[in-house]
Amino acid sequence: MFGCTQLNIEGRLDLDGFRNITEQTATIARLMNAIYLQTHLKLEAVTMEDIITEVLDVPSLSLFHKINEQDIRETVSDMNAFDLLTTVPIDERVRIFDEFLFNDNLSELSNTPNLSAYANLQINYSVAFDSSWQAGMDMSFLVGATLLDEKRADINNMKALFKNFMNSTEIMIEDLKNFYKIYENKLHHLKLARSQFERVGSISSSLKALRKVSNETFLKGLVEQLNKLKLYTPILESWVNSSYGERIRHQARFIINLLRKSDKTFDQKFLIGLPNGSRDLAELSQDFQEEWLKNLLHDGKSLDELETLLKPMRKIERQLSSIEKIWHNSARSEYLNCIYKFLKSTQGLNPLKLTNISLTLPNAIAALDNLSQNYTTKYIREFVDEFDIVVNPCLMQFTGWDSELTNFYLKRNDSYFFNGITNINSAYPVNEGNEKQLEYLDNLPYQDYASDLNFTSDAFLSFKQKDRNITDCIPKITDFWKKFHLFSLTFPMAYNSDVKEVTNMLRVIKNIVPFTKNEHFNITGLTEYLLAAKAELSKSKKLDADLQQEMKHVDVNRMLSFSNARDIAFQFAHYHRTLVFYQKPELLQFFHNFRSNGLQLAKKIDHLSHREKLAVGQIWQKMLEGNQTTDELTIIKFLTAVVDAEDSISKNYSRIERSRQSLTSLAKALFNLNEITFPMYNFMMMRESIDALKYTSLGQSEEVSSVERSIAQLEGVYSSLAHEKYQLGKMFDDADKDFESFFTKQPQPPEDW
Repeated sequence: MFGCTQLNIEGRLDLDGFRNITEQTATIARLMNAIYLQTHLKLEAVTMEDIITEVLDVPSLSLFHKINEQDIRETVSDMNAFDLLTTVPIDERVRIFDEFLFNDNLSELSNTPNLSAYANLQINYSVAFDSSWQAGMDMSFLVGATLLDEKRADINNMKALFKNFMNSTEIMIEDLKNFYKIYENKLHHLKLARSQFERVGSISSSLKALRKVSNETFLKGLVEQLNKLKLYTPILESWVNSSYGERIRHQARFIINLLRKSDKTFDQKFLIGLPNGSRDLAELSQDFQEEWLKNLLHDGKSLDELETLLKPMRKIERQLSSIEKIWHNSARSEYLNCIYKFLKSTQGLNPLKLTNISLTLPNAIAALDNLSQNYTTKYIREFVDEFDIVVNPCLMQFTGWDSELTNFYLKRNDSYFFNGITNINSAYPVNEGNEKQLEYLDNLPYQDYASDLNFTSDAFLSFKQKDRNITDCIPKITDFWKKFHLFSLTFPMAYNSDVKEVTNMLRVIKNIVPFTKNEHFNITGLTEYLLAAKAELSKSKKLDADLQQEMKHVDVNRMLSFSNARDIAFQFAHYHRTLVFYQKPELLQFFHNFRSNGLQLAKKIDHLSHREKLAVGQIWQKMLEGNQTTDELTIIKFLTAVVDAEDSISKNYSRIERSRQSLTSLAKALFNLNEITFPMYNFMMMRESIDALKYTSLGQSEEVSSVERSIAQLEGVYSSLAHEKYQLGKMFDDADKDFESFFTKQPQPPEDW
């Protein structure tokens, strides 16, 4: 996994040295964030509306103020009504018929095949066939003579037979060379002829598709189904209506903006040290009892003064707890997915905007009904059968002929075939005695010669026969198609534009993704969900006033000296987030998942339409083009730095436990985390790309969901490492002095004393 064996790592990093200091960073972040929050609420630099917006993690609370209960309820009702379209009965017949029209089979069948290229081949097989036959005969005479004593006795006769064989063989070889030359010159005609014949063969599938959709039983079933579709015409027409549909889509986009998460980064949050909201605030009371925190802030003494001063935060804790119970993420995610699905489906109806459904549907039904009741279906069935009888045998002839020609052409590179036989002429022992000459003739490899000669003669005989068969086939195919062409003129009436539009309508409906049973159940709660959040928001002004009143009972002004509270909370929150991430058992798997899921998504995006690709951008394509080895080396470097930082932090932390503790010493122990650099990924662009993908045909795909999870797994630690890192020194020194001053100065009486 990413070459991590170089680190002696098997399943996870061994980072036990981070354990104690991790919890302490969370505690410091919580405390400093609470101090910052309370002082800024007192100064009215932060309001409860700001805090609630952040807890809800929404782009803007102004959208919630615009919520109209009636509009939301109507949208939910529309979603349920729209889902009725998914109950339109669309069975396998519609898919088959749509596939037939969509693949433009009728155009395929309407054109007479062009087989003109075959006429330009004109390869003469006769000359080469005759010469190979003669060479074979002359060899037979020679072989026969070597077996008869009376023939062998006349050496001059044997020489003459040998010479005849040599002459006819050399003539055959010259004829073969000429044949190969002619074949090579005609090769482009052969390729064109083959292409034309394959074109004829490919029409077979269109014919069979035509026979299937022109079957009387098939057509009657299709007509019956289209008659059922009539019941849905009012619903369809209302959704295709531009003003109505646009109003619904506008409302759906409004709800998506209510439910989608804000673009506010971790660094920008008021609650950066309180990421778990009310739970983190509840833990503050326990934090004040921790011995290590007492040692850090007050030389081991009680922190009751500080706890008392932060009592107003308990009111915020209760309010946040109430909001969190309403605005739970699982419900939010479910609602958002439902709205995305609904919006995508309504946008899918755009191709029907120009269709007059109430007029087109009856016309299409009438055309198909007429087709099912006349002679056409019978004629098509007979015609396809005739195609099999006339055309298929011809196609088989051409395929076999073409294959044999190709194999025979390869023989031109056989050096033995051209040279082996002719070489025996020069080797003949003409000046030797009779016995030597006869011995030479006896030992010639006649079996090999016969094999080559038979191969040649048989091949040319087969070529001639197949050529004749194909020549006879071509007029039959042409006549056959002319007859069909006349018949095909009736197709525009049978498969007219109304039929095509209705088929398109059914295809659009079939592409609507229905709500699941759970989604149907969940969507009914959307209105109450949004209204409950709006109700909590409406309390924010009163909460501001209540908090101001409560803060009068404590000397909040004592906290104003903590001018760096937010910056310290910021720094320790980032440290905590980073340390938690490093200790996850799945750390190594996160990187593997991110790259693997990203590559899968990039491949899917590659098949989107041009318009959808433009909306998504190039960010994932760059990952597809990236170098895997380079990526892995970058990640190994990062993981090595983490292991080194753990070792250093563990040693530094052990030293400060034995000495006087302070915020400065704790920050110094964590300083090595600032040196780690994270593998660079543009998470912001990736997140924006995922949002855009949700409006495409990939919107509900597992690839999009998987990448979204992977980004969430890595994005947090990236931001924790990419943030502005404060220099050690003054900020933490000042904070240590502020705490020392806080616990030594006497508190002032509250305002209402």
